[in-house]
Amino acid sequence: MEAGIEQKLSPSFSVQALIIGRHYRGGDLRKETVLEMPVSLRYYYSIKKRMRKGLSANNFSNNYVGLQTENILYGYGRYEGDLFGLRKSTKTFEMLNALSVQWGMQRRLGRYSYFDVNFTLPILPTINRLKVPAFYTPIGVNIKLGLGW
Repeated sequence: MEAGIEQKLSPSFSVQALIIGRHYRGGDLRKETVLEMPVSLRYYYSIKKRMRKGLSANNFSNNYVGLQTENILYGYGRYEGDLFGLRKSTKTFEMLNALSVQWGMQRRLGRYSYFDVNFTLPILPTINRLKVPAFYTPIGVNIKLGLGW
């Protein structure tokens, strides 16, 4: 489940904040629950050009580049068993944040919905409470269909 807000700072810049709750269950052996709060600063690079041409320049319907922090507020995982069924383990995620660059495009679909696809590349490692760096955020593709007004 995900909820968020994107607010214009200027015609070309916006800030987006999300709350994402994920629960994954891989049969009886794997269970994970994570609460994340990514925050992005986006630059819609083609808006000024479109405005000069007299075309639509909706901030939420253009291509963008951005910086995103990955903030994991809570995470819990339980992994049971191994190849021989001899081990049980539980862990709590304590990741604080990472920094990624994004390239994406967002388009309106009708009056109250949108489509957003972006490619994410981590540029700074995740730092956990023990100050141990680790690349938590993989290179990724995110595809969203959402409601917006």
